[in-house]
Amino acid sequence: MARVAGKNAADWPLRWAFKPVFTRGVADEYLQMMHSREDLSCAFEALDVRELNTEVLLPPSRDLRPSVLRPILQACRDKLRVEIQYASLSNPEPEYRVIQPHTVVHSGMRWHVRAWCEKSSGYRDFVLSRIQDEPELTLPGEYHAEQDDAWQERLTLQVTPDPRLSASQQEVIALDYGMTDGALTIECRAAMANYIVQLLRLDGPQHRDPEAQQVVLANRDEVKGWLWGAG
Repeated sequence: MARVAGKNAADWPLRWAFKPVFTRGVADEYLQMMHSREDLSCAFEALDVRELNTEVLLPPSRDLRPSVLRPILQACRDKLRVEIQYASLSNPEPEYRVIQPHTVVHSGMRWHVRAWCEKSSGYRDFVLSRIQDEPELTLPGEYHAEQDDAWQERLTLQVTPDPRLSASQQEVIALDYGMTDGALTIECRAAMANYIVQLLRLDGPQHRDPEAQQVVLANRDEVKGWLWGAG
C-alpha cells in the first residue's frame, strides 16, 4: 500500500520518492481522461462530466446505428458471415455484400470493421456508417483475423521533422512530439498504417508548406508496400 505524505517539511523526501504504479505519471494520461469525459458528455447529454478548464475538439459523429453495430459485433465474436448492403465512393449505389468480420476499429476519425469480403476475395475495411440496412447474420465464416496478413503484420513508422525546416525549427518539432534522437517511432498493424499516415498528414508533404507539414515519414520506402497509392 502506498504511503501518503503529510504536509510537514519532514515528509518532503517521501513526496519526491513517490512513483506511480498504475499509470505512467505523464500529463497526457490526464488529458486523455478529459477527452474520454468529453466523449461521454457528447454521447450522454444529461451527464455533466466536463472539466471546466479543458476543451476537446471532437470529429463530427457519423451515422452509426445500433441496428448495424449489434450484429457486426456479434459476428466478430461468434465468427459468422454477415450479409450487408453497402455503399462506397467507388460504388455509390448500395450493393449486397457477404463479409466475415473479425474486428471493429476506430481510425481516429470514424468506425469501420475489418472483414473478409467474399466479393473481393480479400480483407477490406468497411465503414460502419455506410452500411445501409440491418446486417443479417448467416453461416459460420472461414476467414478470421489469423489469416489476415495485413492485420498480423507489425510495422514500425519512423516520423521525423520535415527536413525543409531549419535546424532550430526541427528541434522545436522534435521536442513537441517527444522524439528520441530526432525521430518518433510508432508501432502499428500494417492494416492501420494508412490511418496513422492520414492523421499525421504524412501522405503528401511535398504539396504543403514545411511549417504546415512539420513532420514526415522517414522510412516510407520500407513500408510503402502497405500504403494506399504508394506503390
